[in-house]
Amino acid sequence: MKKMEINSHQLLLEKGLEPLSKVFIEELKRMEELDVTGFSEADVRAEIIDPILRILGYRKGQDYSVDREKHIRFLGKTSRYIDYNLTLWEKNFWLIEAKKPMPLKPEFGYEELSQAVEYAAHPNIDAALVVLCDGLKLEVFDREQDLEKPLLRIIISDLAKQFEELRKLLCPIQIWFFYRRRIIRAIDRVFEHEGNQNRVNEFKQLVEFRLNEKRSQILDNFRKMKLSNDNSYCDHLSDASIDEIIDVHFFISQSFHCIAAMTENLLSDCTVRSSFHVLYKVFPDEPRDTNDNFYMHAMDLLICLQQKNVNVNWLPSWLVGNDRDNIKCAIQQLVKLCLTHFTDDSPRKTILLAANAYKRIFKILAVLFPHQKQLAEFQHLVTRYSGPEFCWEQVLSSRERNMIIGWDRLSLLAIAKFVKQFSTENHKFNINLARQALKEMWMFEKQILTATPNYRQLLQEMDLGEVHSTEASGVVYDYLGHG
Repeated sequence: MKKMEINSHQLLLEKGLEPLSKVFIEELKRMEELDVTGFSEADVRAEIIDPILRILGYRKGQDYSVDREKHIRFLGKTSRYIDYNLTLWEKNFWLIEAKKPMPLKPEFGYEELSQAVEYAAHPNIDAALVVLCDGLKLEVFDREQDLEKPLLRIIISDLAKQFEELRKLLCPIQIWFFYRRRIIRAIDRVFEHEGNQNRVNEFKQLVEFRLNEKRSQILDNFRKMKLSNDNSYCDHLSDASIDEIIDVHFFISQSFHCIAAMTENLLSDCTVRSSFHVLYKVFPDEPRDTNDNFYMHAMDLLICLQQKNVNVNWLPSWLVGNDRDNIKCAIQQLVKLCLTHFTDDSPRKTILLAANAYKRIFKILAVLFPHQKQLAEFQHLVTRYSGPEFCWEQVLSSRERNMIIGWDRLSLLAIAKFVKQFSTENHKFNINLARQALKEMWMFEKQILTATPNYRQLLQEMDLGEVHSTEASGVVYDYLGHG
């Protein structure tokens, strides 16, 4: 299998597609078996082309629509009718011409193609892609690139096997990106022999001016855009295992809906089994790996347990002393510890300080070393390519966001290793060794910053846009207390 290298430009100018549903695949296989002998052009439209367009994602009257028998006129008031004119947001993008089955012609000829190209060149259409279909074969031509050989030829008897290639060209979102590639292609053609750099700079200014003019239109489009609610993450939290929620998602700042999904999942487990399994994992007798977010979610869990009157038969002694089922006492004590950043609990305070220190150090390294930025940029491009176009993940995606997520993940792994390193086989936490390691971390952080006197300027230039400053959290800003 030939390997294809996808560079960053390609990732920005293409989209990955979700797999076809089983129903659509069965429909394609049904069309493969059709005997088109005796089919008229109208039959080809109804039995072959119409189903193909539905599977591609076009529906009359929707954002991705189809105009049948579209009327256009030429010199001398000559009227023509396009079989299928495909539109995106009411703009023309490509067309299909249907033909009677031609079993004696394995390929379309000049007569069939010239008519379709004439329609495509009409100023009211301006379609780069032209498709011909006679029920036996389907060919796609790029009239701006090559009118001797098609971009793609599909034999209808192999339609299901080859349909993915057709989707890559003609799905609505792919056509949208095809026209972006068309603009890049036109720039390449226009400037291939340019010898005046000033001309290039002037053209660049013109393009930037036009794009800036579109900002208000883009904002208006965004307001009207029907974004998916991105419920997939919330749905995942609702079905995730208890271990995954507590060991991973508890460490991450979550939206209101995601917190509710996590807590509801944990409450359900407490009801089905017993609260001990969940509570002991969140609040073991000996210190575990945590961060500020962890205790915010733990607090939410305790409050919901009380509100739902869930039977609690065990709570950790470091929260309630000997009163092992007093959830009100546990809430009060945890509130006190959170508001004082665990001043009265040195082991857990040390772990929180270490979690913040790791996060600061990983941020410094991300700012200083280019490969971190390059990785974050690549992750952003992959999101652009593979994610649904009209969802919040696409709107929020950026190199900077990926960098922030990256050092959050690294700090999660590091704090787990930190706690394990200073815990005995009996899970006793060696507080003095841990505090010494924490001081060494602080010294290391100080040394990096001392060796990089322009760090503040580097950070400012990167403009990462954090909501909560990593440098301040746990130092001069009590993120946990505010949370």
